[in-house]
Amino acid sequence: MKSSLEEVLDSPKDETFYYNTDEFKPANPSDTFTSNGKSEEDLVLFEVGDPLNPFNYNSTKKWFIFTVISINTWWLISGSTIFAPATPIIQEEFGTSSIAMKVPIAMYLVGSAFGPVLLISLSEDYGRKIVAIPSLILCYIFFIPQALAQNVETIAVCRFLSGFFGSVLLNYASGIPDLWRDETAGLWGVNLWSFSCEAIMLGSIIGAYTLENLGWRWNLWIQIIIGVPLALVYAKFVPETRGSVILINKTKEIRKKENPNAWTIYEGDKRDLRTLLREVVFRPIAMLFTEPIIFFFSLYDGLNYGLIYLLIESMPLVFEQFGIEAPNNSLLYLSILTGNFLALPCYQFQLKAQDYYTRKHGAYTPEMKLMWGFVGAVCFPLSLYWYAFTGRPEYNYWLPLIGVGIFGFASHILFM
Repeated sequence: MKSSLEEVLDSPKDETFYYNTDEFKPANPSDTFTSNGKSEEDLVLFEVGDPLNPFNYNSTKKWFIFTVISINTWWLISGSTIFAPATPIIQEEFGTSSIAMKVPIAMYLVGSAFGPVLLISLSEDYGRKIVAIPSLILCYIFFIPQALAQNVETIAVCRFLSGFFGSVLLNYASGIPDLWRDETAGLWGVNLWSFSCEAIMLGSIIGAYTLENLGWRWNLWIQIIIGVPLALVYAKFVPETRGSVILINKTKEIRKKENPNAWTIYEGDKRDLRTLLREVVFRPIAMLFTEPIIFFFSLYDGLNYGLIYLLIESMPLVFEQFGIEAPNNSLLYLSILTGNFLALPCYQFQLKAQDYYTRKHGAYTPEMKLMWGFVGAVCFPLSLYWYAFTGRPEYNYWLPLIGVGIFGFASHILFM
């Protein structure tokens, strides 16, 4: 017969406790707690309707938190492309090769790929803000030597570090389940990806016009000038949203003011280095190569992401043939954004279809989530062929633009 404490720990965790996950559930509750003499009456949980529980925030507050974080994310992602238009000028100034100039562009993305392995994991154990604020400070500090650099090596190394520390918000999709659950979390994840797509394209436009009017170093200074105030807004107005950390802080307050024996299951649950490496480095790698679904989805997403940056590189070259010179040719990236925006409602339609199917048949199969994927899988390669075969002077420039727009539509659907 289970004790009531075991029943609490074994039951699905709804908003009265924490969100629905067994992520922090002890392997053996009786060994962990009963043997330590901790009383069930002293266990601290979220109360029903507890205002400290992020799931209970009102819609306005959730919107505000999401918007502030998304704008910060938007600006950090734009850092991967704001710099790109300046590379020919820097190449000439420093006397380096065009291949070598690709390295600083790539290093920002490499840093943003490695950063989450450490930073997102730490934020899950210690809290979003306590990790994000120092990381953002370091991210923008490393933009300073980039703007003052006298060689490509300095730019490359510092861009890696900026990308590494900036990834704490670049990959904020992990924070969406702090506020929403289930399909709603998926919907807001789609919205966050929309911000990311906008950032990649608009970053190139901002970079092209900044280069034209102020010079290449200002492509880097502008990251600090706009990014620091955005980070300050985040630090000042966005609360901690990690439920386990909020519950730990609540327990400490109760222990200090009311009950010295108060406790919560999340205290002492922080992972050591060995566990951290196993869970966030080795386990994902093992799953990548042993789970075909994960492998092929990752491969497809990687191809998708790479083609977006390839388009950013190729579009100025293609449209110069039509007499559209820099920086005005950067405005043509808006065609990709148009496709992204047209794809945004598709996820909502998918949710409606799932609800309808559930009402009619009682449940829906996971494969139904691929409904729009079939459309994207067809449009994705066709749009690239369209762009490739119409991007020549004998055709009207609207034809390759339409192809790029279809790519934006298909790309966004596949990321869903």
